[in-house]
Amino acid sequence: MLAIPEVIALVLLGSGEPPELLQQAECARRAFQTAEIEWSFSSVYSNSKRRRQRSQFAGPDQYRVDEGFDNGCYFIDEEMAIGNPYVYSPRHLLMSHSSGEKWSWTEDATIASIHAVSDDRSTPIYDLRNIGFGPNPILDSESGAQLNLEDVTSYEVYAEEYPPRVKGVFENGAEVNWYLEPAFDHQPVRVTLGRDGHVTNESVTAYAEFDGLWFPQRIEFIREGETWMTFEVNRAEFDRPEHPRTLTPASMGMPVGTQVKSQRGVQFWDGDTLITVQEAHERHASGELDFSEVARLSEAASRGDFPGRFPSSMSGDHLGLAGVPRRPAIWEEYVRRFIQVFGLKGEQTVTAWELHKKWKDRADVYMKDHAKRLMKIEQAIQPLLESQENDVLIRLAALKRERDELLAPIQDEMFLKGLRPELFRIPTQKQKQIVLDKEGAAKGSSGLHNLARQP
Repeated sequence: MLAIPEVIALVLLGSGEPPELLQQAECARRAFQTAEIEWSFSSVYSNSKRRRQRSQFAGPDQYRVDEGFDNGCYFIDEEMAIGNPYVYSPRHLLMSHSSGEKWSWTEDATIASIHAVSDDRSTPIYDLRNIGFGPNPILDSESGAQLNLEDVTSYEVYAEEYPPRVKGVFENGAEVNWYLEPAFDHQPVRVTLGRDGHVTNESVTAYAEFDGLWFPQRIEFIREGETWMTFEVNRAEFDRPEHPRTLTPASMGMPVGTQVKSQRGVQFWDGDTLITVQEAHERHASGELDFSEVARLSEAASRGDFPGRFPSSMSGDHLGLAGVPRRPAIWEEYVRRFIQVFGLKGEQTVTAWELHKKWKDRADVYMKDHAKRLMKIEQAIQPLLESQENDVLIRLAALKRERDELLAPIQDEMFLKGLRPELFRIPTQKQKQIVLDKEGAAKGSSGLHNLARQP
């Protein structure tokens, strides 16, 4: 019998023993300890707009950042949302099975909350380790445990079919069928739910190979023959040495002094752990804790200037992102900010993301081809960073020049002559003028007027 991972997929919790094929599929999906995944989902309820996510996994725990829709807005209707607090602020969610707690924090806010993992009143956290094992994504979310298929009374295996099929039968006569593709380590390519030959719900999964593992690239959920929800994985990394081995609230980036509400009452975050209100005041008074960031955010909120109320102000033609020309990993954020600054709409947004994909794909190919050399340079640089000896500094400067030369095609050809100028051709003259008008009173302060004047 195959060993079952610590957190078993919710859809496999039938009262009967799941067949070995299903256990094998589950093991294949969870054949990693750590992961970093960029993905998105869309549904008919969001007018098929894409909601972008970033997830980290370490053991049984998951940390997810909800970055909103393509324009950075948390709500579907941007026009109605503008002016409300935090609508452009990412949502941070930590599901810690280790502690039994679910942490929630909205970036730019000074308050966070903790719920029990089993508490479904807070935001569901879709778990990509489960998605596609069931006919409905809610069954595969961290908060969907109360909806698991525990009423499956028996399983049947049809190994002679291709792909092999496992059928689960419910007490009420409904059936769930898993179609398990051997080429993808017997992970499901289709799951159906129905009765008497009529399929009411199903999921269809396409796979791609990431870091040597087969993992979903696209999952469609279908109801009565119509696709109503889609998940897409844009990037996935597994078991890389730079991945964090554990996920804690410190991973979320909450500022020191954030108030955290839970069943224990109100406590304060000191950057590492929770402390009592009294301890927070004493350590702040002694100068040990710096509450300046929380104070800044609170002051802005008190005068109605809520952070995240409008798209973030950017600086310069790099939109506030240091080193963006040679860092393809943050080009997505650059495009997101560009869309916000110039108020791109509809097809303009689609074009912007198409350009991002075009140039990011090229950059990824280049980075893959030069990964070993770049890693060798970075490994040589790290031990030299703390030294002040002259010969070491000379060696460090030479290594940095070598790194810059290696990254020059990324910076010069793909960003400065590729992605950036092509993005600047998208806004209309009116959209550019709006940016100029906003910056007219403070030219040189944010640099947005320089952006608007680009050809």
